[in-house]
Amino acid sequence: MLRVPSIYCGLIACALLSSCEEEDDTPSGYRVITAISADDHRAKFPITDGAHAGSDCQTCHGDFDSFSQFTCFHCHDHAEADTNELHGPMADYAYESDACYRCHPDGTGELSRTSHDRFFPIAAPAPHESVDCAGCHQEADRKVVSCLPCHDHEEGPMADRHRAVTEYRFTTEGCLSCHPRGEVTTDPAAHRPFFPIGQGTAHDDESCSDCHTSATDRKVINCVGCHHDSAATNAAHRISDYRYDSDSCRDCHGDSQVDRIRDHVPVVVSSG
Repeated sequence: MLRVPSIYCGLIACALLSSCEEEDDTPSGYRVITAISADDHRAKFPITDGAHAGSDCQTCHGDFDSFSQFTCFHCHDHAEADTNELHGPMADYAYESDACYRCHPDGTGELSRTSHDRFFPIAAPAPHESVDCAGCHQEADRKVVSCLPCHDHEEGPMADRHRAVTEYRFTTEGCLSCHPRGEVTTDPAAHRPFFPIGQGTAHDDESCSDCHTSATDRKVINCVGCHHDSAATNAAHRISDYRYDSDSCRDCHGDSQVDRIRDHVPVVVSSG
């Protein structure tokens, strides 16, 4: 007869007893999911402090089978029409929880700086990274924007500095039409009404200082700094009233094109 040491019998008995005590009472078809801690949740959405301190899982995720799904409207049941009007100028706005989170990832009523960049850059390293909401939005209606409280230049000197700018206006709308990203350098698209630069033009890789040789007066323009072969240029321009200076260059080449000029100007006919 095989004799089993008593110590092994004891271990087997303990194992059987343990399996009985740990019988799974979870209903069939359900999984036990352990939620992340509130502190870990901060990486996705802060719930330990701020506007959503104390929120529980059910409030945002109770309607769904996955924690990757959520709703904002259990608490934020704003009237849709009023919310639509408030968000009127915002690109990609939708009355949906995903859209709410896209612009308010920290749960505050303010638009996050990175989300604001779709309209106007204020996240680092933008020139306006240190400006708070009230700096540009003095009214409760955040669609109303003003540049002038900070950029309170004297109107006279600013008008003189922009004298060469068509339709210049000392207004916020005028500022944004040429400085849509808050930059001092004029946007190439805004420059096109005066002289085409940027991709697809003959002057696609020039810097501001190549043409604007005065750092303080952008009305001063120099063409001959690059187009500097006067002898060859003189020989190619048998045109009445031709002069080798920048103003004359712009008179005939206002759109920077060369190939069709000869069809539109009087030429000098040689008697020889």
